[in-house]
Amino acid sequence: MQRDLPKFFKVLAAPSFRTQLSLPPIISEKLNMVVKEGRIGVKLISRRGMWEVDIHKSKNGSGFSFTCNGWEGFVDEHDLQLGDFLVFEHMGNLIFKVTLFDPTCCEKGFPRKLKVCNGMKHEKLDDQKRDNNKNRRLRQSSGRRDPTKKHQFSSTMKRYNILDNTPYLYLPSAFCKANGLVPQKAKVTLKGPSGEEHQGSLMVYDRQQDGCIHTRAWSGFVASNNLKVGDTCIFKLRDTAGSGSDVIEFDVDVQPAAS
Repeated sequence: MQRDLPKFFKVLAAPSFRTQLSLPPIISEKLNMVVKEGRIGVKLISRRGMWEVDIHKSKNGSGFSFTCNGWEGFVDEHDLQLGDFLVFEHMGNLIFKVTLFDPTCCEKGFPRKLKVCNGMKHEKLDDQKRDNNKNRRLRQSSGRRDPTKKHQFSSTMKRYNILDNTPYLYLPSAFCKANGLVPQKAKVTLKGPSGEEHQGSLMVYDRQQDGCIHTRAWSGFVASNNLKVGDTCIFKLRDTAGSGSDVIEFDVDVQPAAS
């Protein structure tokens, strides 16, 4: 299919968007001409990467929807919320460029650089690589292995870590690997100097790549601890063995930036 589908947008106005999102009637009509079976795979490309998502035809054949096979992952990775709206532009061959806006009518902020991970593109910033190298040098300069060190890492705050809209934090790949954080989506709890605990989601893409804390946990932590660019956070993994908890918990020390 060439670029014969008009650009369209969808407002996320009902909670059901997390599992499916219906397409406008005119888009469904055009798709119905080329989709002979009840399902077809498409690709969604955003500033955050590329996702393969299924489009399903409704039982009565009157419309199409993005559905759970791939769509839920797209929703989670972009922290989509009620009131967000998405603009879809068909680039040809059932590949859609997606631009995402939040309820303030501003485009949602994400990292600027793309990195390929297991055939999936994820965005990455060179600043985080420098943090990883810094952590590696600190481990190498210690002269001997401290078993407690594998349970902690440090990160110096950059602008993208404390964005007002969608701040996020990467966990070093060496830390994920050393602590058995396998590819998964898990719950995470952060407790800093303010004494408040913040819970949200942690994504680990691959043990050779970094993990990522985003959404409410990190946003709330940034606000309650008044983090600024240049502050250094030291994340210490709590020992929850035997507790039966499936939440990954961190105590976090904050060293303010030199004034």
